Amino acid sequence: MTGDFRSKPKTMEMAEKIITFTKGLGPSRQEIKGQMTFAGKRKFLWMWTYGGTSDGTL
Repeated sequence: MTGDFRSKPKTMEMAEKIITFTKGLGPSRQEIKGQMTFAGKRKFLWMWTYGGTSDGTL
């Protein structure tokens, strides 16, 4: 799993929309490690994608 969506343009497009929406909710922090997370006092949103699947779906 990864929180870095740069190599997946459709996923990155969706992530950017979610990031913009989340910023509109108020102050929060974003963290990218094995997944992209958003938090205020607590984490409230997690996003990730699989690096790939054996059948090439992702």
